[in-house]
Amino acid sequence: MANILLVEDEMVEAMNLKRSLQSMDYDVVALASYGEEAVEKAKALKPDLILMDIILKGSMDGIAAAKAISKLEIPVIYITALPDDATVNRALISAPYGYLIKPFDIRKLKISIEVALYKKQMENKLKQSQDNYYQTIFENTSAATIIVEENMLISLVNIEFSALTGYPKEEIEGKMKWTEFFAQEDLLQMEEYHSLRRINPAYAPRNYEVQLVARDGAIRYVYLTVTMLPGTRKSMVSILDMTELRRSKKAIEESREKFKSIFENAAEAIILFDCQGDRKSTRLNSS
Repeated sequence: MANILLVEDEMVEAMNLKRSLQSMDYDVVALASYGEEAVEKAKALKPDLILMDIILKGSMDGIAAAKAISKLEIPVIYITALPDDATVNRALISAPYGYLIKPFDIRKLKISIEVALYKKQMENKLKQSQDNYYQTIFENTSAATIIVEENMLISLVNIEFSALTGYPKEEIEGKMKWTEFFAQEDLLQMEEYHSLRRINPAYAPRNYEVQLVARDGAIRYVYLTVTMLPGTRKSMVSILDMTELRRSKKAIEESREKFKSIFENAAEAIILFDCQGDRKSTRLNSS
């Protein structure tokens, strides 16, 4: 049985429509006659569907109320006695699940409701399938990856990030901000990038290097790739640990410098030949 919020400012029509809905085994969870009232009840009750009259009492009409409710992703079917082009065009912009012109018969109302509920059910299944797909990719990528909200809170982390930082997912998700994981000297620039990216992604670099501070205090040199998630204010951050690579490069540089010092300060004459063995000397030391 579907739960329906009925928004109608004419009480006689509202009661007749309520009885009709109940005769079709729908549960009318509430009635509203003002747009503002409809928004409040939709947020509180979260019905399966809203039947929304366009012309309502008060300053907010049905289309404005539907827009205010849109973030709840509740299907809305408009009902109106004024099918003029301007009203229809306004209504269509809000992407309703149906549009009924008064007077309408009960059979047409039932079909519209069932089609809207079925469409929403299919959308939910598709979204769940996509979420599962992306969740699998997210969890199994080799890079430490996090999802960062606009308020800097980390909403999602993968196993690699937990391994890199030493924090379990349960302590991070929804509880810690990304600023808690990076060196103090990097934070000012990172926070600026965070803000600029939400104005325009092109205003902040997609890649840069910073220092990550693990739970045990160890410093890890990391390379970040930051992208905005389409249609949201969230960003996804992929993190590659460059610490060992930096150490290897440093060791190579130190070896070169050590060899150079030995070569230049050796008491004996040293001649270097090229690797092809053609006896051509490439370098002589001062001895």
